[in-house]
Amino acid sequence: MLYIVTMFEENIQRIRDLKCIETLTPYLNSADNGIRLLSLAVLSNIANESEIQNLKINDGIIRYLVWAVSMALKTECEVWDIWSLTELAKIVKQVARNDTNRGLLVQHGVVPLLVEIAEQGETEEQYAQSTECLQEITSEESNGKQSISDEESSPEEIKLLSWNIEGISTVNIKERTSAVITFINSERPDVIFLQEVIVDTLEMLSRKCLDYTFIESAVESYFTVIMVKHKVVQVTDSKIIPFTSSTQGRTLQKVECTIKALPCVLMTSHLESMKTHSDERKHQMKRALHHVVNASRDRTVLFGGDFNIKDREIREMKGLPKGVLDLWIETGRNKETQFTWDTSINTNQTWAANQDFKPKIRFDRIYMRHPKTEPVISPVSFQLIGQEKIPSCDCFPSDHWGILVRFDINKSNTT
Repeated sequence: MLYIVTMFEENIQRIRDLKCIETLTPYLNSADNGIRLLSLAVLSNIANESEIQNLKINDGIIRYLVWAVSMALKTECEVWDIWSLTELAKIVKQVARNDTNRGLLVQHGVVPLLVEIAEQGETEEQYAQSTECLQEITSEESNGKQSISDEESSPEEIKLLSWNIEGISTVNIKERTSAVITFINSERPDVIFLQEVIVDTLEMLSRKCLDYTFIESAVESYFTVIMVKHKVVQVTDSKIIPFTSSTQGRTLQKVECTIKALPCVLMTSHLESMKTHSDERKHQMKRALHHVVNASRDRTVLFGGDFNIKDREIREMKGLPKGVLDLWIETGRNKETQFTWDTSINTNQTWAANQDFKPKIRFDRIYMRHPKTEPVISPVSFQLIGQEKIPSCDCFPSDHWGILVRFDINKSNTT
């Protein structure tokens, strides 16, 4: 009701007089995405220029707003949940008055969505809202700062995503894969490692993620895929190394390439699953780490995936080889990003009602080995993604959280 009231200009001052900004701001951190978006919509209507500038809106609600726009575009009636495409475009325009939020909107891929609304909009109001919003976001100057283009990631940064997307479960698989696609197209990582991909999800990904080259380890059962962005990664060689003693068809995928002119080796794997296959899993990890250590010394090696491994098993292997870095450790061992398979939060896996113990394990990891010379990239952030439920099916995109790592390119060591 409050949102509807604030759609009319003559009501805004009355609502402001009731100190609604202070009252509504805490709801931006609600666990319910619907409440967060509704609060954001009201605040975007009633906050003035200085207030919208100081309003701290977190990354999660911005990502959800962009995702809602993308979902509304896909429906015939151009409505998502209770929101019309026109209303969502208006919220984007209002929120974009804040410099920080403008950058987040661009980062999460709102610009191509606004272009699509402008090109396909069926009403004059849709066209007006989207074009005004584009002008607001892509203006050359805002408080003396040039806006960020979403066409290419920063030349001084590399983004890597690794994610087991739970392709072996058919439950809500289209909705879950669509959510993965939305994240990829919003965040636009330079390199992506996917595990548990199946033919149907590979087809969806290849139709929707048009900026990427796909290199798959197989096209039967479930398999791994390495995705690299066309314009920034040049592939020179690709190999599939089978683990011949695997009973689950597991392999190691290896790609030689340059990323923004930096020589790299990319590796991913989905190591043997289940507690009973611990010895085979450790054997596979040792073989994979042998390839990491012995890769060409002029290259940076990035090895990530669903390793199904436990810290105890790494200790039984006498730890990682010298020079191989665990990026969760290197970025500060943040407890909030430790567990990538966390059944105390993620409800995609069903457990007996009387089972109190809900396991949480760091199955998914990313390792790095620097070249023989000075390090040319440095990990600066380690983030878990996929932690918000998909409203339409009340499940998460996967039973695993994804890992998104950002690296700074060390200019002084690349010249």
